[in-house]
Amino acid sequence: MKPDKLCSIDLEGTLLKDRRLYLDLHSFFGISSQTNSKYYNKYLNDKNYTFQDWIDTINKSWRDSKKELTYERYIDILRTNFTPRHGSRQFLDKLRDLGFITQLVSGTPNDFCDMAKEYYDFDYVAGSDNMIFKDNKWCNLIHGKYFFDNKAKAMEELCARLSISAKYTIAVGDSDNDIEMLRRAGAGFLIHASPRANSMIIRKDCKDSIIPVNKFSDIITHIENNGFR
Repeated sequence: MKPDKLCSIDLEGTLLKDRRLYLDLHSFFGISSQTNSKYYNKYLNDKNYTFQDWIDTINKSWRDSKKELTYERYIDILRTNFTPRHGSRQFLDKLRDLGFITQLVSGTPNDFCDMAKEYYDFDYVAGSDNMIFKDNKWCNLIHGKYFFDNKAKAMEELCARLSISAKYTIAVGDSDNDIEMLRRAGAGFLIHASPRANSMIIRKDCKDSIIPVNKFSDIITHIENNGFR
């Protein structure tokens, strides 16, 4: 039977408890969370400072560091940050029981997404491909493949590939880079919302098109009682 429903879902802060992966990697290279936030906020508020400018600033800081991140240490940092929220795996199991195909859409490295695929048994995964290692040591950070509107594109590309109507998709996320995906889904659920997510909703004027929830069971209840909008 052809699949006709899709759930696209974020990883860090949504299924996992923390959003600290990149903060921990920045910290390894001597970049404080305050420094990262300073440049990220500059990107949000200064039209002349682009997203790529922010990435390039972090790139330079990482490259200029005298510390080398081995693959083993990198995987250790990933494992330390892989802390599933209570009930998150059961939530995805319930969605599959309801006939949903599941897709992870994450701005985190593919190795982190691989951990999530194994733990949650995702049908499809769209990771960011932004970590490069060579000869067992740190090489570079490149622009993440899926960020902001590109998370939505990852969802829409899979819908097209599987011939699933956009109105039969749900999207679940917690942060600012999930908002466009939530807005374009048949039903978008904002869970464990970050302050940046709430700010992005105001900026994009999409408060009425996104459903705030407190727990995974709220999403299941909404689907069972209302279907799709």
